[in-house]
Amino acid sequence: MRLIATTIAGVLAQAIAALGQCFSDPATNTEWAQLINGDNTSTEFSVEGSCCQSTVCNIPCPETVPSPAIGFGIAIMSSIALYELVGVACFFFIKGKSENFFVAGRTLPVWIVTATLAASAIDSNAILGTAMLSYKYSFWDGAVLPIGLGLSLILNALFFARKINVDRALTLPDVYAKRYGKVVEIMISICTIISFICLLAGNLVGMGTIISYCLSISKKGAIWLSASLIWSYTVAGGLFSVAATDIFQSAIGWTGCMVLAFYLIKNEESAPPASIGFPGYVYPDESICDMYDGVPCSNNSTQCCYNEELWCPSPDNCRVDNGAYPFGDQRKFSNQMTDPYALTPFPNAIMFNWATIFVLGFGNLAALDFQARCMASKTPKVATVSCLIAGCLTFAVGIPYGYLGAITRVYYGPDSARAEFETDSCHALLGLPTCGLWLPNADAFVKLLTNEAPTFLGGWCLVGIVAASMSSYLLIVAFDVVLASAVVPLFGCFYTKKPSPLAAFCSILAGVFVRVFLEFTLPKDGFVILPYPGEEFLNYGPAASTLYPPFFDKPQEELWDPTASGQECDQIQYNDWTGVDSLAAPIAAAVVFISVQWLERNGPIFDFKEDGVMCGYLKTSQQATEVEDDKLGKDASVTVRETVIDYSNRGAHQGDNEVTDVAA
Repeated sequence: MRLIATTIAGVLAQAIAALGQCFSDPATNTEWAQLINGDNTSTEFSVEGSCCQSTVCNIPCPETVPSPAIGFGIAIMSSIALYELVGVACFFFIKGKSENFFVAGRTLPVWIVTATLAASAIDSNAILGTAMLSYKYSFWDGAVLPIGLGLSLILNALFFARKINVDRALTLPDVYAKRYGKVVEIMISICTIISFICLLAGNLVGMGTIISYCLSISKKGAIWLSASLIWSYTVAGGLFSVAATDIFQSAIGWTGCMVLAFYLIKNEESAPPASIGFPGYVYPDESICDMYDGVPCSNNSTQCCYNEELWCPSPDNCRVDNGAYPFGDQRKFSNQMTDPYALTPFPNAIMFNWATIFVLGFGNLAALDFQARCMASKTPKVATVSCLIAGCLTFAVGIPYGYLGAITRVYYGPDSARAEFETDSCHALLGLPTCGLWLPNADAFVKLLTNEAPTFLGGWCLVGIVAASMSSYLLIVAFDVVLASAVVPLFGCFYTKKPSPLAAFCSILAGVFVRVFLEFTLPKDGFVILPYPGEEFLNYGPAASTLYPPFFDKPQEELWDPTASGQECDQIQYNDWTGVDSLAAPIAAAVVFISVQWLERNGPIFDFKEDGVMCGYLKTSQQATEVEDDKLGKDASVTVRETVIDYSNRGAHQGDNEVTDVAA
């Protein structure tokens, strides 16, 4: 993601600062040491009792955030104990039958299926991811997650929910096995396992982050604790356990999350206002000057400056900020998804955001958890209606968290007292020769819930997020995997008269190959921003000058001019084509599938010997399997019944597969 390089830079900066150095370049560090110490021989300067951003940039060191009250930890662990008890108790519903374990006996009604589907979408990946991405960047960077997830449920209702339910399979790979044989089934199984590992890892990190912070334990230990708890009740009761805990989540968790979101949206400042500045700060225009009763500047009376007499009459009575938002921030930039320059002076990851919606919207169609719930639905209609309702719930619960990003920036953004900056960074468009790069707080949203939100609502929301984790930035990666490999053959299962095993086989190989090939050949710098022209799309460079930023009230010769010789900020253009590979892979898979399917319209391209090694693996069941499920008559009932009997025999030796008449 875009913050990989930022995080590394922050870690390196702390290590350098601990050695008494704030800059990676020894010459720059020496120049600053001599300026700070007032001599011509120093090579280092002390930051003991201070920090680099304060010593170099005169930005106060970040305030320490108080540890959360013990009540948050008690509430979270109590809710976990409740979910664990409910989940383990579902062991008694299994009764030794695999169908009960995997698909809850195909007995779930609309309200339970809706709860379980929405719980799969509204997990900690989505809630924490939406809040944190919108905090680090802007509204749409976070909102694309619930939009993509909600869209996937609606698409599933339109294309697959009914058909998946009628198919009577136990797992999603079984659906492929019926049409394409064992080779394709194994390939799909591998891809979906990789996908779900990524998804589960994201949920465990989300749950572990909250437990770690609220209980003051290591994040690694919290993640292992989360994994153990989820494993224990899932193994005990299978999908019955998941469904039961999802009911509690929907009753307790979603309500808390929604109440908290709408409370903050209504009662908190919507976004950081225009910066009031600090003594010597020059306002960008007359309207901001009037807003804060600015006064003429000392060095240029035509400019308007911070009113020190009004806002900072004494050191202990001083209202200041870091001047990070000259014109103020916004809750949402309405043109962010259509204009690459909507966030000027900051870059806009417009391509990646659209790709995220596409990846989540279509990749989730091959999600194990979504389709397992459709299989567990009591009827095809229940599966379809539940997907539609769950999609709308995902929009309603998830999208408001995109608005909380700007609220979080009020308390933990670059103009807050908790702000941290990379001292060894510059940006010409921002007018910052040093301390140009803001380092977002990784736990900002959780800290907002435990410190700024009302205690009860903050705890309620945390319980909801933990519950969401127990229902099922890895989220996008998870469905990128199955989008490249599994989605196109899934359409082939139900929307071709004679699904071709060879078409599916070649399609999976093509999608995976294109995705992997482009992953390693497309330019990627880790910031997921396309190389649009303009200074907005230049990355931060190393510290450029010891002079003051141009918005300081200083003599002209003491102000930084990034165009002057020797004062340039060495910035490199962003160049990351992430998203193009995600879109290209399913297109390639679709082209290959359609081509091979067409070539085999009159029969298989290759004839395998009946007793050969490929017989029964690649060319099995190449006959029409689609059933008019909304008009199931006697013949259709027999056809589906026979399919169930034939397929269930894979586990018949265990005596745990019962045949259910679909027509009933």
